[in-house]
Amino acid sequence: MRFLSVIIISGFLSFSSMGRTYEFIGSYFPEILEAQSNGKVIGLGADLTHRIAREMDVDINITLYPLKRAHLIMQRG
Repeated sequence: MRFLSVIIISGFLSFSSMGRTYEFIGSYFPEILEAQSNGKVIGLGADLTHRIAREMDVDINITLYPLKRAHLIMQRG
């Protein structure tokens, strides 16, 4: 759970400009971040991310990767 929190917080730290599109990298976590068969990411984490993005007037794309790959992507920026 701690690692997931780091990924979520790191994703929000990249919000520095208004009116832009950002990529949110996450990993599957039941009821927090889950991909539907149509590719849409749902769950509490996705809902909160979209709500914050709306408040900040930015667009966001959420992409799920296996945990180790998500961690590597976040490390490399």
